[in-house]
Amino acid sequence: MKSESTRLLQQWWSDPGDYAWVIDFYRRRGLLKAIRATNAIGGVVGALATVCLGFEDLVRPHWLSHAVVIWMLVNSIGWSLIWWYFPFPSARKAAAMFAFADVGIAIATGLHADPLAALSTTPLFALPGACVVFFYGPRANAAHMTFATITILAAATWLALSDRPDAVAVAVGKAIVALTVSVAIFPPIQFGFWLIRSNSIESLTDPLTGLANRRGLANYLDRRIDTLAASSESLCVFAIDLDGFKNINDV
Repeated sequence: MKSESTRLLQQWWSDPGDYAWVIDFYRRRGLLKAIRATNAIGGVVGALATVCLGFEDLVRPHWLSHAVVIWMLVNSIGWSLIWWYFPFPSARKAAAMFAFADVGIAIATGLHADPLAALSTTPLFALPGACVVFFYGPRANAAHMTFATITILAAATWLALSDRPDAVAVAVGKAIVALTVSVAIFPPIQFGFWLIRSNSIESLTDPLTGLANRRGLANYLDRRIDTLAASSESLCVFAIDLDGFKNINDV
């Protein structure tokens, strides 16, 4: 017989995530604009880091490396503009943007001529990872972690094989830090968030019938009214009052 912890882990791993629920959760609490601003600021930070990257020692040929830096700078600025000025992206579009951010970090890592500087870039994987944890399920997070881990280990191997006298020790130490910050901390965070989200969703229904309770009805009406406000549709609500239903319920 499966233990409760094993059952929960299996349910968590099978969960595809609920992007719409997370967006609605933040929207109803007036935090959606803050989420947009946070992602836009992330693009600004990425743009500043890219500008600094252009002044570092990059791999040859230098003209190609600097061309890539300019391309990354343009994309960082575009990232900020999309998050701030355009409608909140769909689940698929946001996933593509986070994947693109992962690829950009890997490219920035590989542009460094110094392997230590390259490995020091990899903790940036924590930025898209933090978004994936809350907006998507564990399998999407696993894909992000796998990509980040491969990049970190490749940079650490490059550093370990360099001619630095302390290359192996520095490579191991930096890799441990990068893997902890960018990979190891996210599964328990995501599992805890999944438990909270699942309990929140379960609190909207009656456990016996599976029907929405009063809180669930209020939650549904809030979402429907917001949707109807932007359309020409109408909504009809009717109620049924059963006299003496308490006695039936007690039986």
